[in-house]
Amino acid sequence: MPFEDDLGLALREAVDASPPPRLDLLATGAAQRGQRRKRRRTVLASVASVAVLAGAGAVALNQGPADGPTGTSVAAGPTTATQSTTATPPPTATPSPGSSPGATTAVPSSQVLKLFKSKLPDGFQTSHPVNLDLTEPEPGVRAGVAISNGSGKGTASITITRGKSGPWLAPGCGTTTTVSHCTDTPLPGGAELMLWLPDRVPNGTQVWNATLKRSDGITLTVESGNVPDQGSGDTDVYPNPPLLTGAQLTALAEDPVWLPVMASIPAP
Repeated sequence: MPFEDDLGLALREAVDASPPPRLDLLATGAAQRGQRRKRRRTVLASVASVAVLAGAGAVALNQGPADGPTGTSVAAGPTTATQSTTATPPPTATPSPGSSPGATTAVPSSQVLKLFKSKLPDGFQTSHPVNLDLTEPEPGVRAGVAISNGSGKGTASITITRGKSGPWLAPGCGTTTTVSHCTDTPLPGGAELMLWLPDRVPNGTQVWNATLKRSDGITLTVESGNVPDQGSGDTDVYPNPPLLTGAQLTALAEDPVWLPVMASIPAP
């Protein structure tokens, strides 16, 4: 028999003579091999995760916060309602140097002029307006216009100033002197109203006024005369008496519309 045939026969006899393999050992070996492969996969996955996180951390440290300065980053907490809804407080008015606390801005003479024109009796035409913001000798405002109607021409003006507070005696209307063209009337709150309606002087000039004086230093004078306004171009006094009557001057002086103007004038 050839050598190859002898070798094959010997192998077959050896296999037939050997005991069959144990299935429990095969199963145990297979399970152990599976556990080793699983552990290797877990380790590899962990290493990969650490590498990814390390790379992301390095990128974050190099770039810094998107909207903030570079440096050590701090994890941001949840946004609170205070961060998104807190309103900036409105700015407060800064008093001018030397003003008393709570002082208000003085009403400008331009506004007083508009108000004065609106308060004139009906039937008057106005022209050549003038307004002045006064500082010396006392702070205040002055506004005036040239007026005319069917009976003549003249001027009308209002002046409001604040001087030193204290009692006041109307000039020409004292308790010991009686003047036919002067009336001094006490008003509630300690104020006084003097109505001055003098006769025409030799050169023809005639100026009437109503003056309101308060104990806090406020003086308000409404005036009407027959003297031409400087812007009118006229040089001679008008032959007519002042166009505003005593009653109209009194009504203008006592009009409460001037109260805010008075309150806005600072003390000297």
